[in-house]
Amino acid sequence: MSFTQKHHLTRQWRVHTGGKSYEFMLCQSRFTEQIFMKGHLLIHTGEKPYECSLCHKRFARKSSLKIHWLSHTSEKSHQCSQCNKSYKQKKDLTRHQRIHTGEKHH
Repeated sequence: MSFTQKHHLTRQWRVHTGGKSYEFMLCQSRFTEQIFMKGHLLIHTGEKPYECSLCHKRFARKSSLKIHWLSHTSEKSHQCSQCNKSYKQKKDLTRHQRIHTGEKHH
């Protein structure tokens, strides 16, 4: 693989080596990226900076707010190519597709 920026290469290297060079001193959790460690801090502080504009529920992570937002919409944009069943989240479609493949996840 080739990268235009050195930090992208470093990140990819950590994926292969399992290198977690950032340690959070309160609980000794380790992270591959400093940004992940900063997100982890919210667990300890209880801060929830992301708020749903419809129901005002608050979340520590932006990704959690995005997933929550789906509860306010009927959009199901992830469709099974074999039976046309639709899901709001890709992970739900992936789980469903195991029915067709016979894959045992556990």
